[in-house]
Amino acid sequence: MKTISRPLTLLALGAGLLAAGCATGPATPGSMVSLPDGSQTVYHRKSSGSYGNFDGQVQWTQRAMDWQGRKVVANTSAQFGASYFDVATHGMVASFNANGQQTYAYDPPVGFVFPLEVGKAWVGEHKMTALRNNQVVPMTVNYKVETLEDVSVPAGTYKAYKVVFTDSFGETTTQWSAPQLGLSTIK
Repeated sequence: MKTISRPLTLLALGAGLLAAGCATGPATPGSMVSLPDGSQTVYHRKSSGSYGNFDGQVQWTQRAMDWQGRKVVANTSAQFGASYFDVATHGMVASFNANGQQTYAYDPPVGFVFPLEVGKAWVGEHKMTALRNNQVVPMTVNYKVETLEDVSVPAGTYKAYKVVFTDSFGETTTQWSAPQLGLSTIK
């Protein structure tokens, strides 16, 4: 089994997030809230492997838009391109490289099933299309929410769900999520 280490550490939350009152979160823990259009987050990303090597800050900007007849939320960065997420499920529907070229499409969208709660586990069955060669491959992702714990990052200390997931390509990822803040990844 291949384990991918791509820690993303939240450094700052955009002013729009705090102004929208998301700091206190929704009434239902583990539910994903949407950030205001134009929200910005800054992460420290450290990655290696098939996506190349990178160690530095990445600023992401979120905006609502229409894409191929559906409403999506686009998270964009100058260094890493964009990921488009379904408005209803918050799952990823497509990704784009820094040149604006679509790289992958996912059907149904790939992502967490909200609300999150400790012990929750699920399996996602998807079709992933690699646009460079228009190849469609089945993809299975097994998810498990392991804990709800305090996570300290440069932007502060937050309650976050530790989610471990493994895909059918043999990659295992551990991610901390604070959906009550509108952040699928906090660390």
